[in-house]
Amino acid sequence: MNTLLMDLFTHYVVPVAGTAIGGLLTWLLAKLHVTLTVDKEKTLRQGLQTALVNAAGLLINKYGAPALSGIIPSDPRMREGIEYVIGGATDALTYFHLINDKTAIAVKIIAKIGLESQQKTSAVITPTYPNEATAPKHR
Repeated sequence: MNTLLMDLFTHYVVPVAGTAIGGLLTWLLAKLHVTLTVDKEKTLRQGLQTALVNAAGLLINKYGAPALSGIIPSDPRMREGIEYVIGGATDALTYFHLINDKTAIAVKIIAKIGLESQQKTSAVITPTYPNEATAPKHR
């Protein structure tokens, strides 16, 4: 009887338990890998976005938003912004395979210039009055 239980245990229970434990460990490692990859990608994406917004702000402050409207990626004024992004987000650009694509970086900066310009102009609210009688009097 004792041998029968040992045979059942060694031939069936041990392999099933080993497979279950191995599967659980594989699942846990895969879950950990996905979590770490997502966190790394999120951090790199945020770093790239920050560098793009800062480059757009740099160009807006230097040239003014009206002067940059309609700017194209090959415009020489974009060089400073591109260099700023490359210097500030090299790891992110490498991760997203953009490190050698200056045109793609310039396009992203141009998009940020548009967003930043729009936010700055929408932040300035000029009150309008339906008629002069309700307008405040300036002294």
